[in-house]
Amino acid sequence: MELCETIITVCKDIVEGYNPEKVILYNIKRSVDGEIRSFKICVIVETKDRLEMEKKIYLNVDSDIPFDVLVYTPGEWENLISEKSSFACRIIKEGTYIHG
Repeated sequence: MELCETIITVCKDIVEGYNPEKVILYNIKRSVDGEIRSFKICVIVETKDRLEMEKKIYLNVDSDIPFDVLVYTPGEWENLISEKSSFACRIIKEGTYIHG
């Protein structure tokens, strides 16, 4: 997947602010002229509350391009990637590791 400056900056800000084990870019939406319209990332990070972590990322990480973030704890991630039909396995197959 092509990494634009905005995606790189968002991932860098997440790494610096939340120290995740992994950040994976798994989807980019483009306009008909090829411009990136939105992107989706998966963040594997130790946290007691995944939803609270997602909220913190949305509130504290600025982006000129809309993005979605999906947070898993390392334990959840390990359990999910062992199931071949899980969304986590799809993220691994189709995604690009940005960190970790």
